Amino acid sequence: HPVFHHAAYILIIVWEALTAIACWIGAILMIKYGKSASNYIRGKRLALLGLMMGFALFMLGFVIIGGEWFYLWDSSLRSLHIKAIVLALFLMSSAFIVSFPEDLKSKLR
Repeated sequence: HPVFHHAAYILIIVWEALTAIACWIGAILMIKYGKSASNYIRGKRLALLGLMMGFALFMLGFVIIGGEWFYLWDSSLRSLHIKAIVLALFLMSSAFIVSFPEDLKSKLR
């Protein structure tokens, strides 16, 4: 039914917007680290939330549900499935780096 398709499409767009907002606000708060350690920690948590939201959308939504349930991997648009996997791995890698404890970051520089 088209109403459900449009509702799912709108839900995906809203989820992506919330993901972007969480990542941007988290990054802005992390940049203000020198002024307040609590802002940095709050920003780090918010950035990780945004990265996990993005990972959930692309890995669970597009790769698992879209790939297996709707046979996205078998369609003529195969590259979309691969792009969703690459983006999900990028988001997870970014979350891994952001979640490093601060003493490890200083040793890696």
